[in-house]
Amino acid sequence: MRSNFAGHTALAAFHVAAGFQRLTVDVDLITLARVELSRAGSVEGVSLIDHTADAGFEVEASCLDACLARAAAGMFAMMFDPPNRMDRRSQRAVEVELGADCPEELMVSWLEELLYRSEVEEVFFLRFDVETVETDGLRLSGRAAGVPITPDLEPAGPGVKAVTRHGLRVERAGEGWRARVIFDV
Repeated sequence: MRSNFAGHTALAAFHVAAGFQRLTVDVDLITLARVELSRAGSVEGVSLIDHTADAGFEVEASCLDACLARAAAGMFAMMFDPPNRMDRRSQRAVEVELGADCPEELMVSWLEELLYRSEVEEVFFLRFDVETVETDGLRLSGRAAGVPITPDLEPAGPGVKAVTRHGLRVERAGEGWRARVIFDV
């Protein structure tokens, strides 16, 4: 397995001082990206883009994990303004495990799953933890936490109906990752 942290696998060499023995071990970098929606409703690395009838944004991040987490936070920031205060006892969390053949499909699956879970469980997600690993495809292990959707929750814009594949991009950009996602609103 290989983590997607800037596309590199770390090599750690451990030396055993007994005689001439030398042990070299490949160690996978394990990354966990955490993004939390700010009280202002802004998400670092997420920029809204103009689109004729729909809504969308571009995301920049240091690794694929952070790109996925920022995209999730950006999607929920488009729909609701974060509450002024949150009762920790009322927070809810969901675990998400997904697989895909490419980063674009992983992005769509992740966002669609969160959108579905938000609607079914009536939760406005505010915090996103993502870890991806590459094996024969891509695997995502994620967690989203938030608060119940109540009448007090202020809409920030129209609700997202679906994640589209129109103009979808998730790609390496220099030392990091960049994505473009359009939503049907």
